[in-house]
Amino acid sequence: MALDDETGCDGTTDEPQARFVGLLTAAHDRLLGYVLSLVGRRHDAEDVLQKASLVMWQKFHTFAPESDFLAWATTICFYEARNFLRLAARSPHCFDDALLAILAAER
Repeated sequence: MALDDETGCDGTTDEPQARFVGLLTAAHDRLLGYVLSLVGRRHDAEDVLQKASLVMWQKFHTFAPESDFLAWATTICFYEARNFLRLAARSPHCFDDALLAILAAER
């Protein structure tokens, strides 16, 4: 069975996936900046955005095409960042940068 460019390996159309990837790619830098403003560290922001991107894909069927993708995506990012910060606050191993530098130097 030959598959054309718009058909995935499972025989389904890739149109929603291509649309999602295009929207997410266009909004990526703004979303990363937004998440960074919420969590404070770039590495954490990248992790939160990755998790939020997965949630966005899982919920993409609920996104209304005529609505604002960035507004929809930042709402998901907000809740993922809030969850990240809540879990980080509960972590018994939350060290500040100065202590981490001392520990690294002692190593």
